[in-house]
Amino acid sequence: FPSHDKLDFTEQQKIGDFDLVFSFDVIEHLPDPLDLIRFVKKNMKKDGVFILGTPNRVRPGTLFTPRKFPCNPDGHTDKYAAHLREYDVTTLKRLLEDCNFNVTHVTRLFYGIPGGYGFSELFTLPLFHHIIMECKCKS
Repeated sequence: FPSHDKLDFTEQQKIGDFDLVFSFDVIEHLPDPLDLIRFVKKNMKKDGVFILGTPNRVRPGTLFTPRKFPCNPDGHTDKYAAHLREYDVTTLKRLLEDCNFNVTHVTRLFYGIPGGYGFSELFTLPLFHHIIMECKCKS
């Protein structure tokens, strides 16, 4: 499987036609998140799947402490570790739909525990840590 550890999304080069593109904990670090989304769209097959994961903006640790961006969530001093922005389910879904993606599935993770297992009511509250969205390009 081809993989790339570091890409310059701003160049928008064509590197392949991928069936699946997975991006986890990346978009919140980018100066322009649209660069990533356009890059993914350019390099996906027409029926390919894009899976995007990012921290939920409204999670337990942020409910009572408003965040200012850029933010180093774990005290990192590395400027590349800073979150330049964060999303909630609504804003991330809108961003993807505005870029001509259909969101086909949303998973909410609470520190590694997916919804279900008797916790389904808990996951209707904004107390989950990560958002994972699966989407496809609109026809």
